[in-house]
Amino acid sequence: MRSASEPVDDRLLASYDEQHRILLVGEGDFSFTEALSDQLPSGKIVATALDSEAELHQKYPADVGERLARLRARGVVFSLGVDATKVQLL
Repeated sequence: MRSASEPVDDRLLASYDEQHRILLVGEGDFSFTEALSDQLPSGKIVATALDSEAELHQKYPADVGERLARLRARGVVFSLGVDATKVQLL
């Protein structure tokens, strides 16, 4: 995880616009979501996972509770229990 004092690589954010929102599908323990939210403004990320919150706590007991709390505080939105193989495309 990047510390607040560590500079952000401008190349990483070159194509990102403040109006963009990012959808992450099929997250596991939300470590990728956290890494991305370290680099982008809060409130612009929606992350989904197949597991329910209870299942996440069972699978990742050491990390997921604190990680979800940090992400919620940053404004990340979660949709849990989403089976991406059954999502209908428009």
